[in-house]
Amino acid sequence: MTKLTEAIERYIDDVCSGKTNETATAYRSKLRRLVKFLGDRPITAVKPRDLKDFRHHLQNVKMKRRGGQMVDEPLSKWTIHTVLITTRQFFRWCAREKLIKVDPALELKLPSEPDVEPKPISAATFAKLVKTATTMGEFWEQARNVALLYCLRDTGGRIGGLLNARLDDLDLKAGLLTGCEKGNRMRDLPLNDPVRAELRQWLKARAQLDPETDHLFIGLHGRLLTRNSLYSVLDRLKTAGHIQGRLNPHSFRHAFARDALRNGGNIGEVSQLMGHKSPATTLKYYSRWTGKELQAAHRRISPGANLKVIRLKSRR
Repeated sequence: MTKLTEAIERYIDDVCSGKTNETATAYRSKLRRLVKFLGDRPITAVKPRDLKDFRHHLQNVKMKRRGGQMVDEPLSKWTIHTVLITTRQFFRWCAREKLIKVDPALELKLPSEPDVEPKPISAATFAKLVKTATTMGEFWEQARNVALLYCLRDTGGRIGGLLNARLDDLDLKAGLLTGCEKGNRMRDLPLNDPVRAELRQWLKARAQLDPETDHLFIGLHGRLLTRNSLYSVLDRLKTAGHIQGRLNPHSFRHAFARDALRNGGNIGEVSQLMGHKSPATTLKYYSRWTGKELQAAHRRISPGANLKVIRLKSRR
């Protein structure tokens, strides 16, 4: 009798075929929550009531993972939403593959899709991170961290593409870094001159580490820099720099998109630079502004700013 863990691995092998390892890891991470809650029971023993209880559990649990560590905080609305979507897709697949006769997730209600709040890193925070990076750790670590920060700020690339990049993917003369991103799609990330200069400095320091891998960004002992390691680097920089508020690799992607739009990039250009299949994705998740930002934009672009004030004379 097929158990949950076996069914999940078969599901991931099927739907993630031809995609990056990070895609499979993301699916596995979401469905691992289901196994942890229900136990590794036979797939046929999962009932609709179990999934309703699972939904309630997600909405009330106060333990989440951040940068490879568990913290005592509730799950975000977005995490709950994506975990439940993945759960429904998984059981739909199980029914299609005849692993179960009835899909227990048919009536599993999803919470409304949460509003995506802007979470870009500010220019001031970025400057503070870079300053902190130049004083923390050995020289090779300083060079790597500054190069990483510059790449995150300049390219708008997904962290998977940056961390999976190899030396042969970098063409400093052309100013391009080829990244393998979502869906195993390859795309070129343009690099501005300051970023190329920092990468040259990092490559010189990297050569002294006797690397075990040809990945562009490596960690201690010359090994691949993992996603969790990157989160850890940012956490250390945040703490050492006394930086407040939320900070994660995606904050740089948000900042890139918003600054690119502010600097005159049209939605088509920015969408392609972000690696989105459709400009609608860019509009939905990145072209979001706070009330103060909209007020400032209104003063800048509204034709009403140039209207003449009419002084009417009262009749007595």
